[in-house]
Amino acid sequence: MKHHRNSPSTLSIWSLLLLFLAGTASALDPHRMISQYAHTTWRVQDGFPHGPHMITQTSDGYIWIAVGRGLLRFDGVSTTPVLPQKTFPTDAGINWLLGSRDGSLLMATYQGLYRLKDGETVSLPIEKGGVESILEDHDGAIWITRTRVGGVEGSLCRIVGSDLKCYAKDKSDGNPASFATSLAEDKSGDIWFGCQMLCRWDGSSISHYMQEQIDHPSGDGVVALAAGAAGSVWVAMDGVGPGLGVRHYSNGNFMSYVVPGFDGATVRAVSLRLDRNQTLWIGTESQGLYHIHDGHADHYGAAQGLTGDRVNSVYEDMEGNLWVTTDKGVDLFRDIPVVSFSSYEGLRGGSEVSSVIARNDNSLWVGLRGALGIVGPDSVSLTTMADGRLIQDVYALFEDHLGQVWMGINTTVMVHQLGGFVDIKGLDGRRLDQIGKIFSFTEDSDGTIWAIAYDDPKQTTHLLRIRERRLQDDIQVTSLLPHAHFLGTDPTGGIWIGTGDGKLAHYLNGEANVVSDRRSNAPPVMMFSFSVDSAGVVWGATSGGLYRWDHGTLSVMDSRNGLPCSKVTAALIDDFGSLWLDAKCGYQRISAADLANWTAHPEAKVTVTTLGGRSGMEWRSDPAERCKICRWSTLVRRLVLSPDD
Repeated sequence: MKHHRNSPSTLSIWSLLLLFLAGTASALDPHRMISQYAHTTWRVQDGFPHGPHMITQTSDGYIWIAVGRGLLRFDGVSTTPVLPQKTFPTDAGINWLLGSRDGSLLMATYQGLYRLKDGETVSLPIEKGGVESILEDHDGAIWITRTRVGGVEGSLCRIVGSDLKCYAKDKSDGNPASFATSLAEDKSGDIWFGCQMLCRWDGSSISHYMQEQIDHPSGDGVVALAAGAAGSVWVAMDGVGPGLGVRHYSNGNFMSYVVPGFDGATVRAVSLRLDRNQTLWIGTESQGLYHIHDGHADHYGAAQGLTGDRVNSVYEDMEGNLWVTTDKGVDLFRDIPVVSFSSYEGLRGGSEVSSVIARNDNSLWVGLRGALGIVGPDSVSLTTMADGRLIQDVYALFEDHLGQVWMGINTTVMVHQLGGFVDIKGLDGRRLDQIGKIFSFTEDSDGTIWAIAYDDPKQTTHLLRIRERRLQDDIQVTSLLPHAHFLGTDPTGGIWIGTGDGKLAHYLNGEANVVSDRRSNAPPVMMFSFSVDSAGVVWGATSGGLYRWDHGTLSVMDSRNGLPCSKVTAALIDDFGSLWLDAKCGYQRISAADLANWTAHPEAKVTVTTLGGRSGMEWRSDPAERCKICRWSTLVRRLVLSPDD
């Protein structure tokens, strides 16, 4: 099934789902768009506590969320209010949370710094000023920034054990900041902190940048920052316009941060997070969430499913999942082995996918209504013109042994080669303008291209034989196979033809013979996809199960063999011999050993692993979104999956 380039089925589907190489994920795939991650929400409107604004994780795995003037412990299912002991000022409010390496939870408030560990709450030695943020550096030292201290006591402090050292202007530390906000450590170990400008502690002295903010202060200065490689840092300034918004400092230059899809001068950011894959996440005051990856920006807001457009914090947990708090709830994004491509990802017209092929260059070509879509490793592009003509529909796609892509576009046949479209001509040399809708292609052992065409006005079905880009034969098969739809190559000679109503025919030397018309006494079935493997075995995904025709013997895998449901819309065998099914009840995997046993003993039971829940089928908590996903189908000709997934 994986060696012959057989044409995929043609269906109208709600979206395109691609199963990709996936093991146990340790972080979000940095090349995916936000809409392609699993997304779970806990909304205030559904009963989640009001005011979630800061989030962290402790080493025991619990998620901690500051809400209003309270604190929640969250296990991913339920929340437990936590009231620290009397030493904690419950009316102070929590500015920052940090799960430290020793297993404790650090809480920054306007009345000081507190540690919660083993049920005990203690106050750390901060006598004056409110604590804005907390950082644990690579050596385990705790750094804090303070407000309301003036320039005397110091706005930046370091805590090691019970020792506190603060850096102030009058202590020859060179700290010009009368207050400080965000903290970040770069890869060289330097500590960056925000204030009315940007400052850096390099272990011996403090340098400051953005002198114009001292001479002409604007807003509250730096409200968030993220540090990357040594000497590289992103800052969020309080405000928008020239010199404000999101800016980037690198190699001595301070510039507004601009990439395709993101103009930093127009974005009022409140949270910046550089994840373990060094992609940047930007939480904004009113524009939702941005993800900067592969040189461009990806946006996700309330209109796309985020709980709210005001983002309060962005946090990456120990497993690499991303947590976001907004004014209206909490969002969780995580990787899954099912990745979706739809209009959100740029696949305009994605609700009308007619065909998909996976090419040898690792791109996906998608036939759409009005366009040809190409899904690359980190981009989606659309082509709407072919040989100077508007594309109305792309009905079928097929890659031949030379790497040329054959396409049924509108009512003609074209070949894509070297970036251009070439018409297929009839024997008279004229373009095949009205040959019909092309449902399927295949290539036989002689390099001849075969196609199934349907002439809608005349309601006739044609088998086309094409050599050297010229139509050699136009064979009407309407009377014998009126619902002919699928093609596959027989490695021993000739081609196989599958029909939408479940028939199978073999065509050789000008003769078409129906060799199978479902199993005895079985009700009629519909065929959804079709392929022929290198041994000449024909596989058909049908409404009555998976059909396998092996040189005269028909076997059917259905619910009697252990499938959760018998309706199968697509089937393929991966490079490890496992069978993958797209069925009415989900995506299913059958191991190579089980498949081999079933082929030898067609009555045998099979063990089925179904992708669902955390594996990626129902990744949204909103019931309406789950219903939409249930309507989606897979239409992929070739894929490779990890045997341990």
